[in-house]
Amino acid sequence: MSVSTDGQLCYGILLSEDAELPWQTEEYDYDIEDWWIVKILGFKHSFELFDEKGNWLEPRQSKKIEDKYFQEQIDFKDSHEKLPYELVNVCSGDYPMYMLAITDTCISASRGEPQKIDIYGLRGISQEEDKDLLDFCKKYGIETSGESGWYLSSYWG
Repeated sequence: MSVSTDGQLCYGILLSEDAELPWQTEEYDYDIEDWWIVKILGFKHSFELFDEKGNWLEPRQSKKIEDKYFQEQIDFKDSHEKLPYELVNVCSGDYPMYMLAITDTCISASRGEPQKIDIYGLRGISQEEDKDLLDFCKKYGIETSGESGWYLSSYWG
């Protein structure tokens, strides 16, 4: 297995290094997308396949019923508002540090695969978009560090 060393350019805001992020719980499987659809958008399965510890309920259901269970979440995500931001690891897999970035501003390049960046083509960020990002963090208790802006970072992992 090889190690990836990626360069990343995004518009966003750095999250405090030791912040307790609202999605960093077992309930959301430590995943910002799960937190978004379950906590914020209110998704709930119509039936359960797993107990509160994440173990399969017995007896196991048929593959058709299991597929229906997972399809419910996919259908819900497809029909609801998408998470407007992307969680970007700006350090490494072993020692993650994060920023919350406006999704369509993220550009990355893996080792050995340079990306040409047209700096004149980078889109401007409006004051409203910037304010929305800061308001999102404030609304959901996401601790930030520093100011929002364009950040060039690396990811090693």
